[in-house]
Formats: sequence, structure tokens, C-alpha cells
Amino acid sequence: MPRISRLSCVLFDFDMTLVDSSHAITRCLNLVAQQFDLAPLSRSAVLAGIGLPMEEACAGYWGHYDEAWLEYYRAELREEEYAHLRPYPSVPSLLQDLRSRSISTGIVTNRRYARRAAEAAGVADMVDCLVGLEEVSRGKPHPEPLFHALNLLGCSPNEALYLGDTAEDMTAAAAAGVTGIGLLSGGRSEELLRSAGAQVVLESIEAFPPLFAALALEEEKR
Repeated sequence: MPRISRLSCVLFDFDMTLVDSSHAITRCLNLVAQQFDLAPLSRSAVLAGIGLPMEEACAGYWGHYDEAWLEYYRAELREEEYAHLRPYPSVPSLLQDLRSRSISTGIVTNRRYARRAAEAAGVADMVDCLVGLEEVSRGKPHPEPLFHALNLLGCSPNEALYLGDTAEDMTAAAAAGVTGIGLLSGGRSEELLRSAGAQVVLESIEAFPPLFAALALEEEKR
């Protein structure tokens, strides 16, 4: 169990942490591939790039990057992707429970226009801040996005948790002095997440409420 002085803030990655976006993104990327005569992608291949800036992910998928791909995605496919974003089943009740306990919450993602995606998934109004790439100069694994969220919420790093599914998430958390909780829902291994700095690894966000309850109980005892 992570050891923190006092829990006052819980931050979350977005894709594959709060929301399973893999099927929607895979469908849309394969429409890009069809449009530009690129190799089709499997869901497992797409998972490896979710959580990275789209330019970097596309370079990994197809060996190089062309700005025309992202322009096409944004113009023709973004709304298609948004239409299929749904939070994991336990997410709404979890966010409501945190708010009822006066614990600040935020989404910290390497997406651009994070609010639009969060609104599409129905979680924007359930968190206290949203930090996407448009608000910082460097994305994760740099800690700047986490520092920005903590500053917005008035929270100290040693009073915060960050849940994410990638090594970049856990590296950013460790660099920010925040307790990182890795999730296997994004397809990364437990070994990779722990080597990147995760202090705890869970199967998915669905396994977090019992851990949170245990942390709350420990805090009540102190």
C-alpha cells in the first residue's frame, strides 16, 4: 500500500485509465490508413501508442509521420472517435465518491483538447481540473503536466496519487514526487510500469475503489 502523508488529490490519465478508447481509436486510425494507403493496424498495435502525442504514435505505427494524417483525423474522424468514448463502469461513482470526501481530482493527459474528449466521455464535470498538451510546453513523461495540475488544485505532491496505464505516466509521477499507481488496462506489463516508478500496479481502474477505501481507513486511524 502506498504511504502518503495525507490524501488530498487524485489525478488520472484519460485514455485506457478512465476510458477505454482503444476500439474507437483503432477504427479511426485504420480509416486514416485506408485514406493514405498505409498498413492496417491491430488493436494491440494501437494500444502501444495510446498515451503518446499523436505525432509520435503515428511515427511508431507507420515508421514516419505526415502532418496530413493528423489533419485528416481531426477534420474527418475526431467526432467519430468522440462518439464512442465511454468511461469504465466504476468511474462515475468513483469520481463522485472522491468529490463527496472533498478530495480534489483532475485529468492529466497527453491529448490535445482534453476538455472536448472528457466532455464526450461524460466526465468533464466530474473532475476539478483538466490538463492537456495545449496547456503545457512538455508532455509526459516530463512532470510539467502533473505540476501544472497540482498547482491548479493547490495540492502538494506528497498528498497526491496519479493513476495511469503507461510508463510515461509513471515516470512523470515519480519525477513530480507523486505516488504513481499503474494500471494494466493499457496493455503495458507490470514489470514495465514498476520499472518506470509505479508504487502499486492494479488490473484496471475497477480495482482502485478498494485500495482507496483502505487508504482512507489508514488515514482515519492516524
